[in-house]
Amino acid sequence: MRRIAATLAVVGALLFSAGSALADFDDDTASANELFVEAVKLVKPAANVVGYEEKAAVLEEALAKLNKIVDDYPSSDLAVKLISGQRIGALSLEGVREVAERAREKAERAAEEAREFEKTLKDAEQGDAEAQYKVGSMYYRGKSVPKNYAEAIKWWRKDTEKGDAET
Repeated sequence: MRRIAATLAVVGALLFSAGSALADFDDDTASANELFVEAVKLVKPAANVVGYEEKAAVLEEALAKLNKIVDDYPSSDLAVKLISGQRIGALSLEGVREVAERAREKAERAAEEAREFEKTLKDAEQGDAEAQYKVGSMYYRGKSVPKNYAEAIKWWRKDTEKGDAET
């Protein structure tokens, strides 16, 4: 009788521990799925974001959620697919990473061009003829600033009024 009771106790304990392991597995899957949905909700509208800085931030947030799936729920189907390079719908870990990196690079380039424009504009406002010509060209090409032909002409006139024949 004691052996039967002991055997039933062991079987019950095993079933209980297996049940809790399955519950943990289900919780992991649900948590991974929730993170994935959050990432998708970030990536889809990011295509319509105009500023590179904002686009990079949104995509990096989505990438962080995908990486969290891989790090925190490695046994989930989503983590396995992400880490093995598979696409899940329209998303892949590598694809989001590449788009985020390109957006970050463009944001950094735009920030550098804006700094260059500000420095050149400051020089132009102080009467530097070469800087005046460059500012006019930047407005004409739309580099660092929106295209503005009236501003381009204004700065080129200032340059030519100085009699600078080279520019």
